[in-house]
Parts: sequence; C-alpha cells; structure tokens
Amino acid sequence: MLLEHYLKYLQEENILKTKISRFLKWLRNKPTEGGRTEWTSKEKSNLRKIRNLKLIDKFKIPKDETVIMGSAVLVLHGFLKRNDDIDLVVNRRTLNKMRTSKDFVKDYKLNKIFYRTPSGSLEAAMDVQVMHENLDNLLRRCDCIEKYRFMCLKDTHVMYEFLNRPKDVEKLKKLRAHFRGN
Repeated sequence: MLLEHYLKYLQEENILKTKISRFLKWLRNKPTEGGRTEWTSKEKSNLRKIRNLKLIDKFKIPKDETVIMGSAVLVLHGFLKRNDDIDLVVNRRTLNKMRTSKDFVKDYKLNKIFYRTPSGSLEAAMDVQVMHENLDNLLRRCDCIEKYRFMCLKDTHVMYEFLNRPKDVEKLKKLRAHFRGN
C-alpha cells in the first residue's frame, strides 16, 4: 500500500519520469553487466600495443556508443602481438556522420554496407553481420578499459567461429584452447 502511494506521488510530481530518465542515462553509461572493468597490468600494457586505436579519438567517434571488435580484442587479451586495423560496431547516428564525412569511404562486405578510412585502418558497421548482433546487445556484454569498449572475448570467439575464414585459423586455435581450458 505504501508503495502505491509513493508511486502515485511520484507520478503527480512528475518525478518518476525524471528518475527513469536519469536511470536510463546511467544504465547506458555504466560498465556493462557481462564485461570487465578491472584489468591486469599486462592487459593495460597490451592496450598501448593496439594499432590505430587513437583514430577513434581523432575522428571523434563516441566511445560510449561504440564497440571495438576483431583482432584488437585479441591484442588486448594477449592472443596476438598486433592488429592491422580497428573494426567497430557503431550506432546509426555515427554511421551517418561517417557517410557524410570526407574521411570515410563506403564499402561492402558480406552484402552489408560499412564505412572505412581510405587506408582501411578503421572500419565501422552497424552490426556484426555474421552474428546478427546489434550494438545494444554488444554494449551490454562488452569489456571497458580506459573508456574504450571492447567486444567480450566470448563474443569474439563466436564471431570468429561464424566467420570461419582461412586467415583466422590461428586465432581460432588460440580461442578454442582458451575456452576449452576455462
């Protein structure tokens, strides 16, 4: 009964809408449920080894609405020594900014549109095509380090299994061994 009165009061005072709005904003910006927020010194050191990571800052891509995936995740976790590019999952607003920017070119992969820098050092799409995962789902499970959001290792493993490309054979061997041991 007390709860009903409290909710009625909140509705009358229009407080509920504000509290829900604040809660949703906090929820969007908080570290994610499945992701890690504490890192070893080795992983922090690996963050500096990720090539082209600063392009996210250079092009002002919002870190809280972006998930880094692919080989950069494997460098972070120590499975690879280096990555060739940065692969991102971004929201529609960010993708539209890229579409209108002279810094990015439109391209196609797996029948999906994505945008990349002319050198190919940064690529962005709205979803992980082969997994049929959208940004919101990935953000809930991502790992966050120094405000960068990385696809969690389990999702990375699933993605590489789906892709099953010849160039990823060694990556898959390492990921399979890791998850077999855990």
